[in-house]
Amino acid sequence: MPMKRMIFCLVLTAAVMLVLPWLAVTFVPLSSGMAAMMFLFFVVDPICAVVVGAVAGTDIKRMKLLPLIFALLFIAGCWCFLDFGDPDFFVYAIPYLVLGYGAMYGTHWLRKRKQK
Repeated sequence: MPMKRMIFCLVLTAAVMLVLPWLAVTFVPLSSGMAAMMFLFFVVDPICAVVVGAVAGTDIKRMKLLPLIFALLFIAGCWCFLDFGDPDFFVYAIPYLVLGYGAMYGTHWLRKRKQK
């Protein structure tokens, strides 16, 4: 079961971090492109970071790198589809990393507390 959760998280991460920016850049009109990217940056990506972190918290020993992979794929997706090498995307990646690891440790703590 943990392997299925890990695969789910990796597929979700790849879809949100690589496919959604590509779709926004390719199919959204230029006049609405900034709004679409801000929606991704401020709504979709943080929710996905928390979901990935919460799933990683169920088996922290095996899935502790999932929030880091999420943040790295965010940077890779932004560099591929928006502006390669722009360090400003780290400003967004660091909060996603904090959200992911916070959700991971929060889920782990709640599961430990529930077991007692």
